[in-house]
Amino acid sequence: MKRPLAYLIVLSWWAVLTPRGLAAQAEAPPTIETLPAVTIGGYDERPGYLFSEIGFGTVVANDRIALVDRSSQEVRVFDREGVHMLTFGGKGEGPGEFRQIAGLDPVGDTRLAVWGFRSIRLSIFDSLGELEHTTSMTMPPVHLLWTWFVGSFSDGSFVLRSNPNEMLMQADPPGPRIDPTTFVHYSPEGK
Repeated sequence: MKRPLAYLIVLSWWAVLTPRGLAAQAEAPPTIETLPAVTIGGYDERPGYLFSEIGFGTVVANDRIALVDRSSQEVRVFDREGVHMLTFGGKGEGPGEFRQIAGLDPVGDTRLAVWGFRSIRLSIFDSLGELEHTTSMTMPPVHLLWTWFVGSFSDGSFVLRSNPNEMLMQADPPGPRIDPTTFVHYSPEGK
């Protein structure tokens, strides 16, 4: 039997206005609609705004946004309104340059830590993008492949996560095993 549209609309309103329908509406959590305040990236070709591939980012001191461009190995800093403030870093082996940025973290209120995965070093930059110091690490190549930057503390010390190669663990006996992942806290001197 085909019902007229008006009948279906009345039936829908009846389901909402019955005590069961009203109770369901009262139990629903409030919905907050958000609108973007600022957009950075996309098809903006202005210098400082054009990215080839945004890797990741972080908020610094509640008033700046730092983003990594994976292709250029640059860190770009924007204010809360999305205005480009400065760019630092870049491809290379020298001080303040990177082969592969794999971590970005605020250090205190004004500084920024940048972890260079392939160069195995942590570089600390001040609020103007000037290199303050670099902590270089020495690791066997097999460890480097599975070492990741976790974050840093305000004194410049930092934490790395090392998880073993799954292929090396295949010799373990079947069944549950202990997770051999380690987290190591290093001083600013890399010790």
